[in-house]
Amino acid sequence: MGVSYTVSNARALRSEYMKKITKLLLTLAIVLMTCSFVAAEQYVSANDMEPASITRAKVIDGFTFNASSDKAITVENIDIPRISEDGEVFTVRIKLNGSGTTSFRSVSFNAKAGQKLTVYLTSSSGSEDRILVIANGAGESVAKLVAPADVVTSEGKAGIQTFKIPADGTYYLYSAKSGVNLYQIIIE
Repeated sequence: MGVSYTVSNARALRSEYMKKITKLLLTLAIVLMTCSFVAAEQYVSANDMEPASITRAKVIDGFTFNASSDKAITVENIDIPRISEDGEVFTVRIKLNGSGTTSFRSVSFNAKAGQKLTVYLTSSSGSEDRILVIANGAGESVAKLVAPADVVTSEGKAGIQTFKIPADGTYYLYSAKSGVNLYQIIIE
């Protein structure tokens, strides 16, 4: 009593087998795309942080907040939300509290050549733009981003600046002079 295979049965089995293989490959492709998307973006948002005074190096979501007891970084709620041009709404800010260096009042992170850095920011002044320095691991400035004055009327605005990472390595963000407020940092 053997199983008899006909051309018709073979075609049906082949068709069923191909459907299963196609479904498996589609599922695998979706999983791989999801994993690569998740791994491709790294970010930290002030909205996800609790109010605090950061007085020593602290890692949050892969970003290191470099501070000391006399050169602290402050995370605080804000009464008037800051809204960015792309619609992001921020109710918490990260205050760098003055000029910084790679050692204090800075945020550091690792990035790869070609990645895009996006920073949501304002000056801590309502009338003066400030400069946010991007320095490489050697402490050399590789770019300067403008932090627009924090002009607040019925609502505040958060600026957005982008930069293409030139080489693999560690990078630092800090104010060149006086305070800068950060709302979100994205590396993609």
